[in-house]
Amino acid sequence: MTESPGDLVRVHTENGITTVTLNQPEKRNSLSMPMMQALSEVFSQLEYSA
Repeated sequence: MTESPGDLVRVHTENGITTVTLNQPEKRNSLSMPMMQALSEVFSQLEYSA
């Protein structure tokens, strides 16, 4: 099963502060390749929205 970045990483912004939460507790939030790709996507999106 392929997971979307939204399944692996959650992003919440409130009052100008963005919180990025790893969301794969069954794998202890290990930095697998899919997790690193999801984080890269999220950080790229955040970079352009700043």
